[in-house]
Amino acid sequence: MNPQWEAIGAGCPALLIFTGPDRYVSPAVYGYTPAAPTWNFTAVHATGWLSPLPPGEPTLAVIRATVTALEERLGAGWDMTASLPYFDRLLPGVGAFEMRVERLDAMFKLSQEQTPQVRSRVAADIAGSDCGHHRALARMMTRAATPNRD
Repeated sequence: MNPQWEAIGAGCPALLIFTGPDRYVSPAVYGYTPAAPTWNFTAVHATGWLSPLPPGEPTLAVIRATVTALEERLGAGWDMTASLPYFDRLLPGVGAFEMRVERLDAMFKLSQEQTPQVRSRVAADIAGSDCGHHRALARMMTRAATPNRD
């Protein structure tokens, strides 16, 4: 076992950080000076308590759920069925945990301090990237700038 896993053994306070799309924003996109560069980003911080899951089926369930989620989002549709016996052999070295969340803080820096025209230019510049991560950021910027129609 590693020291981090041993610390979770009795349950412990934790901060989990989930980062989303992010990208550097050059002042060249703004169309005015003076200006300063910035970094647009999305993140969620979850504060709470970690508790280890028991070995065996609860941990295996986490492995299966993780593989399923990642294969759907990022993989090539790999079927894990033939590898389940291998997963069983890996279980002694795998630690899974659950978190009781006490607080969530979402942070979004999406050029909201800029005028609508500048935000549109920044979003368009980011949307032109070859990186899907960056294009996702541009979509978030566009959605955040659109008034709620409900």
